[in-house]
Amino acid sequence: MRFIKQSQLNFRNVKDYSVVVETDGRVTMDGVISLQLPSGTGDPAETTDTDLNQRPTSAINGMIRYNTYGTDGGELEAYQAGQWRAIRFKEPTKITLDYIGTGDDIETVFGPLNPDPFLYPTIENGTTWNATQIALNLVVFVENVQQIGTINFDVIQQPTGFGGDLETYIDFGLTPVPLGKQVHVLHRFDR
Repeated sequence: MRFIKQSQLNFRNVKDYSVVVETDGRVTMDGVISLQLPSGTGDPAETTDTDLNQRPTSAINGMIRYNTYGTDGGELEAYQAGQWRAIRFKEPTKITLDYIGTGDDIETVFGPLNPDPFLYPTIENGTTWNATQIALNLVVFVENVQQIGTINFDVIQQPTGFGGDLETYIDFGLTPVPLGKQVHVLHRFDR
């Protein structure tokens, strides 16, 4: 059975029907402007100083709020799996096309890659990826033939005979790149 009259939440404004609690528990908002979330500070270091941490003391999974703490001006956060987590909006990054050399029937190592994929921190935990993870996230072409990471090539750092800096290279192992074939790498898909 439906309500004949929707219940109102704001008793000061008798014409306010913009927020309604439906019979099945859904909250419906008919406004067209915006929804303002609760906001306040929340120290990422989980300090016990209440001036720096205004998060609910008894948080429940599913809560969302706007955290005003931080030098970046704050961010949305949600309580998930027993802890507060930032809700990050991934902005698109420029995919990099990296020309790293031309084959000569002898050479198997090409590079360096710029920017260096070992310097990309992972979004999930702030650590760097290992060579296998990086190889699987690169698109490598020899002329117009796509190469498969960890099968046709590996990713190595500072190979013997290549500069003194810690840089990242593509190694085709025992198969040299044919004479005159260009090697291109597309990367930064994972950022």
